[in-house]
Amino acid sequence: MDQNQFEKQKEEQQQRLMMIIEKIERQLDNFQVQNQDNVIMLIGKTGCGKSTIYNFLCGAQFQLCEDEYGSRNLELLSKSDKYQEIKGGLDSTTKKPKIYYDQEYQHSIIDYPGFNDTEGKDQLEIQLFFNKIVSLSKMKIVYVLLNPGDQFQNKAEDLQNFINEADIDLSKLTVIINSYSKKSIKGY
Repeated sequence: MDQNQFEKQKEEQQQRLMMIIEKIERQLDNFQVQNQDNVIMLIGKTGCGKSTIYNFLCGAQFQLCEDEYGSRNLELLSKSDKYQEIKGGLDSTTKKPKIYYDQEYQHSIIDYPGFNDTEGKDQLEIQLFFNKIVSLSKMKIVYVLLNPGDQFQNKAEDLQNFINEADIDLSKLTVIINSYSKKSIKGY
């Protein structure tokens, strides 16, 4: 790579980083949680069940449906802007934080995009926004682990890496082990 190509690539990377910073600033402006002391943010890897848990906590009703291949999937009974789309697999559905404010209990729930998103887009943006939100408010972080079998060792390593990289106060962290699997609903 010659010097001109290197400079051009460097300039493109700087422009991309500036666009990400500007986008994060806009998102932070839009991030107006009603009660900063009662915030729960669901985080974890893509496909671990964050959106399903978010929908459940927001009052969604579910049904089990069977597709043309005989697989049973959990689906929302009614679609609403209040709820997050779920696909029941490892495909990413949450592209930006979804915030629900419960007026009765005066708390907010945030469904956060998955770390290691399956589409691989905007991971830097997701991590920077996460770090900024966590530093601005007194929230509880709920790390959702999908444990469909005997691979808990890898999940524990993922959690440990998250704790080390995020540098968060452990008193803010709660872990949910989501052991849902298609096998558990075979005989519904």
